[in-house]
Amino acid sequence: DCDALHRVVVQVNSVLLIPFVQGILKSSTDLSLLAAGSTKTANSMEVERIRGHIFAKVLLPLIHAIDAPTADMIDYILGMDRSGESAIRSTTGREMFFLFSELYQGLGIDCSMIGTLDGLDACHTAKDVVLPPFDDESD
Repeated sequence: DCDALHRVVVQVNSVLLIPFVQGILKSSTDLSLLAAGSTKTANSMEVERIRGHIFAKVLLPLIHAIDAPTADMIDYILGMDRSGESAIRSTTGREMFFLFSELYQGLGIDCSMIGTLDGLDACHTAKDVVLPPFDDESD
């Protein structure tokens, strides 16, 4: 039955996206802690940004199809410049949780499967988040 197979594929696909979303949220939260003066080394910030960038590259085409401006913002926050160097861009894990809260339905993800991290809940992130100005200078 092709319809049943299609339903299973859609369900499996959305479950496979969860670790990538969690990776982006974890990297963003860790970047927030590092920027706030955590005890990790300066190199840790670069490692977290690269990790977040890799996770984002997997999801950005899907996110772009749902909400192009949000995809551009995530790419800007976790992206690399044309030289391959990452630029330090100010954001918090809370802001990234907010950005993703608007994407779960379109990605076919149940937010409860994302979970919580450092007091941030994927299903109950405050809607009063103020995002930093988006100034993509890579164009």
